[in-house]
Parts: sequence; structure tokens; C-alpha cells
Amino acid sequence: FSSATSGISYSDRKNWNTPVVMNPLDPMVLYYGANKLYKSTNRAASWTAISGDLTNGASSGNQNFGTITTISVSAANTNVIYVGTDDGNVWISEDDGGNWTKISDDLPNRWISRVIADPIDSHVAYVCLSGFRQNEYMPHIYKTTDNGNNWEDASLGLPEAPVNDLIIDPENTNRLIAATDVGVFYKDENNESWQTLSNGLPRVPITDLTFHSASNKLVAATYGRSMYALDFTVGMEDTQQKNFVDFLVSPNPTTEFVEIVLGEKTNAYLVEIVNLNGQLLYSKMHNQQKIKLSLSDIGIKSGVYILNVKTDDMFGSTKLIVN
Repeated sequence: FSSATSGISYSDRKNWNTPVVMNPLDPMVLYYGANKLYKSTNRAASWTAISGDLTNGASSGNQNFGTITTISVSAANTNVIYVGTDDGNVWISEDDGGNWTKISDDLPNRWISRVIADPIDSHVAYVCLSGFRQNEYMPHIYKTTDNGNNWEDASLGLPEAPVNDLIIDPENTNRLIAATDVGVFYKDENNESWQTLSNGLPRVPITDLTFHSASNKLVAATYGRSMYALDFTVGMEDTQQKNFVDFLVSPNPTTEFVEIVLGEKTNAYLVEIVNLNGQLLYSKMHNQQKIKLSLSDIGIKSGVYILNVKTDDMFGSTKLIVN
């Protein structure tokens, strides 16, 4: 390998997941994110800054670094570039980096985990946010149809867990696939809310998704449980569980006991508690609409866990915090 940093300032802020992306229509053109956005037109032989500092400045803590975390170039119009940062900013340039407009003032102030430009409409984009570092676990996916002037919440039906990645199906841009801390979910024009993708994928944090069009496979990278590939069928009829269990867990956070209350009565359901490494710590069938668990009796210590509730045709999941 040869050096590919010519033109990049060593004083720029970078972190462990500093992104590099390729122009979707020209493999000679690359983009690199530090606290500024850099562009190369010669396959990384040299770089030129095409923005100023797009962050809120250097951070003295360990939650944010003041760096770009995600870059997306529109395949419909490669002059349109979206950038997200670890301190909650989303920017757009509509002239290939000549001018930048901040478009995140109406979004929650969270780590921007992913920004994705629609492949056929340059005015449409999605933003994923993660509150993991702020102990805020609500899912956040927002959609714009006017280059970030307005946003709508697209999170209905997702479990209470951070969203790490998002893919727009290139064959059907109304179909979205989201990677969260409790698995992979999808929605399309036939679903009002998100549905879970299962088919052997463990309920662990999914950090990255990619779609390999040549083999028609969806590939998911997990935190601590390797990588998984899924045959990406048109309707995905064989990979979905169609309904979500309506249930409430309280108190959450908790210290000793947790109560699980189902919204609707069912004959039998499975309760699981899984740690963030994917290890199953508790699994038991129950038939009462309301149950109370002693966490110390089942060996659950302080930490963050995923609590799953399953029936024959339904699934629900939430994050459980034990202090």
C-alpha cells in the first residue's frame, strides 16, 4: 500500500470510524471525513478540503470527538452530498462542496450514525440517530423529501434501541432495511410500521448492513457474533415475523425486580434476556399476562441487556437497564 493522505491536515480531528465513501457514479472520486470533508479525484493519490469544520468543535469528553461520522453522495445527482457528525449536525451541499447548509436544527441532538441519500430522487434522504452514548434508547430515523428543509419521523414500529445503519432497496426505494442494537428490521409500502427480519440472525447489535446486488444478498455485521448473509427475496415472505408483541417493562432502569405486562392476553409466551454480546442469560415460557422477575435470582447483574418477548407469530424487544 502507498500513502493516501496527501493533502489531509494532520491537525484535523479523526476518530476510529472516520468514513471514506466512493462517488456512486465515478470510482476515481472519493470522500473522506475528519472534522472537514475532503475529496479526491484521483483514487486517493491526493485530497482537497471541500468544506470548513462541519462540527461544533473539539470535545474534551469521550462521547463525542467533533468529527464526521457518515457521508452520502446522491446517485441521482452527485453534486448533492450529505454529511453527519458525532455531535448532532447534518449538512447538505448541492454544488459538490462549494456551499454547505446545516439541516439538523429540527432533529434530536444525537450522534448521527448514518445519512443515506435516495438512489433515484436527490431531494430524498434518511438520517439515523443513536442515543447510546447519552443513555437515550429511543429509535430515530427521519426522512426528508425536500433536501432537509423538513423532516418526518420514520421510526414507527421499531423497538427501543439505537439505529446504526440503513439501506434503501435499489430495486424498490419504498423498502427500507434498518440495523439496530436488537437486530434488523424492514418496512415497505405494504407495511405501516417496521417488521423484523429473522431467519437465523441473532438478537444482537447490528453495526453495518450492505447489499450485494450481484448475488442478491443482504449482509449484516454484528457486534461480537460475526457476519450473516440473507438471500434477499422480493417479498421477504420467508424471513419476516409479521406482528409485534405489545408489552410493558417496568421499572426500567431497575435494580432488583422487573415486571412484564402484556397488552393482550395470550396462552403462552417466551421471555428471553440477552447480553450485548449475544449470550442468552434467561429463557422461560410464561402464561400469565403479568409476571414479576427477580433479577438476582436468575443471575442478572448490573449492565445493559436486551429483553425479548416471543409467541408463535409475534415478537417484541426492548432494552433493559439494570443498575
